[in-house]
Amino acid sequence: MTDHWGRIIVRLTTLEPGGIGAPGPVADDKGVHVPLQRRGGALHLPPTTVAGSLRAHVRARRGPDAAVRLFGKIGDDAKDRAAVSRVGVLDTRMVPAADNGDTETRTGTAHDRIRGAAANQTLRTMEVASAGSSWDIYLSYEVAPGTTPAADEWPELLEDIACWAPLLGRGVTIGRGRTYVSDMFAGTLDLSDSKNLLTFLTHHGPDLAAAVVTRYAVPGNPPPPLTPRHELACTITQATHVGSGETYTAPGGAPNGSTSEGAPPNLDDDQHQVAAVMQSAGVPIVPGSSLKGVMRSRIEYILRSVKSTPMPCIDQSCGDCFTCRVFGFSGRKNTNGDPTRQARGRIRFEDAPITGATTTRTHAPIDRFTGGVAQQTRLRDNDDSMRATREQFGLLHTREVVEYGTFAIRLIDLGLDGDDALLSALLRLAIEDFNDGLVGIGGSTTRGYGRVFIETSTLPELSDAQATLARHVGAGGTI
Repeated sequence: MTDHWGRIIVRLTTLEPGGIGAPGPVADDKGVHVPLQRRGGALHLPPTTVAGSLRAHVRARRGPDAAVRLFGKIGDDAKDRAAVSRVGVLDTRMVPAADNGDTETRTGTAHDRIRGAAANQTLRTMEVASAGSSWDIYLSYEVAPGTTPAADEWPELLEDIACWAPLLGRGVTIGRGRTYVSDMFAGTLDLSDSKNLLTFLTHHGPDLAAAVVTRYAVPGNPPPPLTPRHELACTITQATHVGSGETYTAPGGAPNGSTSEGAPPNLDDDQHQVAAVMQSAGVPIVPGSSLKGVMRSRIEYILRSVKSTPMPCIDQSCGDCFTCRVFGFSGRKNTNGDPTRQARGRIRFEDAPITGATTTRTHAPIDRFTGGVAQQTRLRDNDDSMRATREQFGLLHTREVVEYGTFAIRLIDLGLDGDDALLSALLRLAIEDFNDGLVGIGGSTTRGYGRVFIETSTLPELSDAQATLARHVGAGGTI
């Protein structure tokens, strides 16, 4: 039994929206809602998630032996005995963001690989913890018996934690979950000392940690953004609408000078509903999920066109093809019919804030019988006769769009290894389709929306990209 115990309080602050998803999405007639994990009504960061991330960080920083010494191992056989972890994650407690609420929502749909449009009945609303939220993490440390903290790995452990900046939770490949240690407190107890023993016996839980620790010097400023493997400048050439799934009420009667007959149903004549673009901190964005989805879909199309082996799967779940290997997969069954495990993607697409101007555009559906604007009938109270009268109104609808602007696609390497060269070539070929107007970003890309021009200066030349793909396909091996 050791005489020395350490206590650490780590404040982990989020730089992006994120969080740990709760098991089991909730479905209703409006779509699928994916909530965050909660405990007692508050957002919860499971200690198991913390322990796994911290272990991986120590392993990457100081090697597998240090990870085993601090976090234990599971023995493989009688000769390879299991070892218990000397670092314990006791509890986590959320500290809400100061400026905005605890959570916000992000909406999205799956991309139908056959039709090239949003897949039917795949609308999902995901709850995420707001950027700026924090978790206080309470850790314990058992100093090796017969030694002191200074002679043990205690100083190295504190240094490891101070530079820990994990990507936590779901969606880390689409611009979510980046965190850093914004504050840290640490201290040790020598149980052979009567005062320390009294403190140990008369306090427990967070109170014991608070009674032991003092501030540990860590950088208080957020770390710089992750270094991108590729950063591609994009210019919006046609108005773009990446919807948030939400609407807002705008004043001023029927929008854009239309008559009162064009007002949407169940609204007063002096207001109308506008479908909003997705924003973060008040700035329009192209979310990382949209960028990843459309880029993956186009790369799959290219690989299917050249008959790569194996052929990219349709439902992103096989785990065998190139796009599953690079972009991640859901983990149902592979091409042999065997169950596979899920895998996180090895390339990260960050949210892309747009520098530009927003406006609104109105649309009305066409009546296929009359050739005019489609009409709908509603009942309206007649104040004079106290009777309800029928009223015809057009199905005019309004959406918010980014009329023009620029943004940057930032791709972060999360461990591409040998797939980097082929991915760079495929990105170059996919971007050629964007610049030719074959692919767009956001909704209604077949109706004059979503055209962008993407710079390719950091990618291979077109001829080199074609040659790289030809070598991989012509080699007859697996891509």
